[in-house]
Amino acid sequence: MMYLFSRTLGLGLLTTLAGALGLALPVHALPNADGNAADLIHQSAPDPSHPAAESAPPSEGLTETANAHPDAALGDTATEAAADNLETAESTPADGTETDSAEGWALPLDMPPAVSTGDVELAPLSGDEDGLANRRENTELFESEPGQHQVPLNPPPTDPLRPVTPLDEVAEYVLTLAPEREIQIPANGRSSLTLIGDITTADGQPITEDVVVTLSTTAGEFIGADYDTDQAGFQVLARQGQFEAQLRSGLNAQSVIVQAVADGREVRGLDPATTREFYPVLVDSAEVSFFTDLRPTLISGVVDFRIGRGGTNLLGSFRDFLSPTELNRDVAVDLQAGIFGTGSIGEWLFTGAYNSSRGLNDRCDGSSLYRDVQFCEQTYAVYGDSSTTDFMTPSIDSFYLRFQRDSIVPGAGPDYFMWGDYGTEEFAAVSQDFTATVRELHGFKGNFTFGNGIQITALYGDNVRPFQRDTIAPDGTSGYYFLSRRLVLRGSENVFIETEELNRPGTVLEREPLYRGVDYEIDYDRGTLIFRKPLLRTDLSDTGEVLVRRIVVTYQFEEQSSGNTLYAGRLRYHLDRTQNQETWLGATYLRENLGVRSFELYGADALITFGPRQQVVAEFARANNESEAVGLVTGSAYRIEATASFGNWLDTRAYLRSASTGFANNATISFVPGQLRYGAEASTRISENTRLRVQYDFERNDGIAPRPLATFEDVINPGVDPTPGSRVDNSLTTVSLGVQQKLGQSELTMDWLYRSREDRINPNTLSGDANQLRTRFRMPLGERLSFIAQNELSLSSNPDTVFPDRTVLGINWEALPGINFRLAQQSAIFAVPSILRIFRCTWAILSIFSLLPLSPNQNSQNMLTE
Repeated sequence: MMYLFSRTLGLGLLTTLAGALGLALPVHALPNADGNAADLIHQSAPDPSHPAAESAPPSEGLTETANAHPDAALGDTATEAAADNLETAESTPADGTETDSAEGWALPLDMPPAVSTGDVELAPLSGDEDGLANRRENTELFESEPGQHQVPLNPPPTDPLRPVTPLDEVAEYVLTLAPEREIQIPANGRSSLTLIGDITTADGQPITEDVVVTLSTTAGEFIGADYDTDQAGFQVLARQGQFEAQLRSGLNAQSVIVQAVADGREVRGLDPATTREFYPVLVDSAEVSFFTDLRPTLISGVVDFRIGRGGTNLLGSFRDFLSPTELNRDVAVDLQAGIFGTGSIGEWLFTGAYNSSRGLNDRCDGSSLYRDVQFCEQTYAVYGDSSTTDFMTPSIDSFYLRFQRDSIVPGAGPDYFMWGDYGTEEFAAVSQDFTATVRELHGFKGNFTFGNGIQITALYGDNVRPFQRDTIAPDGTSGYYFLSRRLVLRGSENVFIETEELNRPGTVLEREPLYRGVDYEIDYDRGTLIFRKPLLRTDLSDTGEVLVRRIVVTYQFEEQSSGNTLYAGRLRYHLDRTQNQETWLGATYLRENLGVRSFELYGADALITFGPRQQVVAEFARANNESEAVGLVTGSAYRIEATASFGNWLDTRAYLRSASTGFANNATISFVPGQLRYGAEASTRISENTRLRVQYDFERNDGIAPRPLATFEDVINPGVDPTPGSRVDNSLTTVSLGVQQKLGQSELTMDWLYRSREDRINPNTLSGDANQLRTRFRMPLGERLSFIAQNELSLSSNPDTVFPDRTVLGINWEALPGINFRLAQQSAIFAVPSILRIFRCTWAILSIFSLLPLSPNQNSQNMLTE
């Protein structure tokens, strides 16, 4: 592939996202030792003489972060690259994909995103546990096959600038969903219930159009034919406004949320492919319950007693057959037994299994956490056979036991205690960021809810392997992506895609979980990931800001160690369990012993809900981390976040987050240790087609950044702890005031921004104050063609050192999702230390972006220590 550049004449074929070489090179991940927002990319080390203006001490304590943005080290070249990337990474958002803005959803920025299904976005579902917590206890949700039509539902992130929706369209049509008769069915994988729905006008009359409705569930699976198999979720056709579907239960007792979504354009008889106007989607949900199935007792087993020559047992292990050692035994006496049992004991359901010769999860190619179908035991397809296989007793050792019953508290999860493989979803509630734990373990776990609302969860993990966290920058391909470790423990991985602002490290806007088999495949021996579809590094927010994606992988890996243990407990007092009004107080403690290393985490959290759209989240955490490299490091973190929406005209949010330099937590969302951030924002509708917003934000970064990993030795021997590098001490204050105006199918936005940067290490490099006026106009010219104009103009004498003045005029064609061709012209004015102002005009005859890396590959590992 050839790339032509012409900077002096301003003509040529531009690939504005640098790093074409990165497509031909493997991308290696490097470890985040103790919690981080790491981003690992191959690139030469940044110049230490040019520290970043707002470069946060990379993510989470004792961790690594790759700085794939100009903040890492901004010199003259980096500043120009930032402007080029900002212009070319813009893409045209599809119309009609947002949920009804009149609903006023406004949740914290670090909440996980809603799952999109085509042109509609699923509304958030409330629940005690975070939807991203764990994919093992809920096998229907997290281990589903693509044909099971299940879309996990998660709360959406804050959208500071919402699409303007006409006020008179909000309640024009109504979608309702409810169970036909029963709302509770046994969790046996066979029982089903019927859901019925209606689409009516505001006065209750059914519509006359046939509309496709998308259904999704947090557990179980829908029965019957999917009306549109190309779309995510399960589709049914509402004929004259009426539809129904059947939901079959899973094997886990739990409360289940079923959601129905209909496109507002189809409801009005409009073609979504040709209609550019925005109409809110219709959303409704229903809550049903899968209760514990107290089935009759079933016991099955086998006892194998054999007397014969050693090494000749045809039914034994292949490794022992014709083994020279075994053949020396003229007479061998072997006794093996395996048993499985399930049944009711009073109000408890008992499930257990034991095998005297092997682990219950053993496969022909080794053992793992959570047994799955192995290639050497693929079931043969039988014509007319619709049977399925479920593994009910996952255990990496030879024993599994579980006692379970339905809680006496309505709306609470089941009471149980068990020994086997399990997840930690009770330790990852929506009120937990710094104290959350998302891991896959083996050992004991118990959960019990008392009648007064107190819930107690305790767990013990034995033979815990070393825990690793890798953050990888996608390169626009589906893989392969290399982890920092080989010989990964099977079934121990958790994979997420995190999205954050390009110039604001630590501000996670979205966190999307990925599921093995559905979204990716992993080679545990080589430590490689390959995804079902290409992962693009950049994206564009509704306000024109460049966003970057990162692949975050946590896992255990094999190592010659034994006796490692983990203890954890959580106490939660539920004040209210009503859907969308959950309120609780919680406390968490965790301790992990890894020989010469140890980690301790404890804290408290609270979720207080005042209504469907008003809530306050508070959390405090403290961590003690002891390692060979840096010894004992301690730190604390806290946050307070409040969101409130009043009617359909005002959305507000205030937040305060802080993590000290010594705080660490590898098993949670990415954050930046040493960062203090607080601010507030409000968005209000002042007329039918006009919205006004105001925002204040302060960010302070203070700590030790890790040394960039730029040598071959760093890649092949990543280690567990990052190497300390240079010190970071800077702050950024941002004030913005903006307005959005709807002009027919076009949108015009205007923002005034004030930025005050202070770098206390190199005050003459990037410090300064700047006022900037940013205007953006977008007009659709067709289904995939649009005209874009954007201007950023400094109102002060000194332009912003990171965001230069520029003007962009262009026509954008979305050839495929994520692939945009643009004919554009950009004029930019840069401010650099040696030259006051440089004028640069560039014509982009053809710009293909979102497939190439944002910047040359760079390997770095960020951490903060005291």
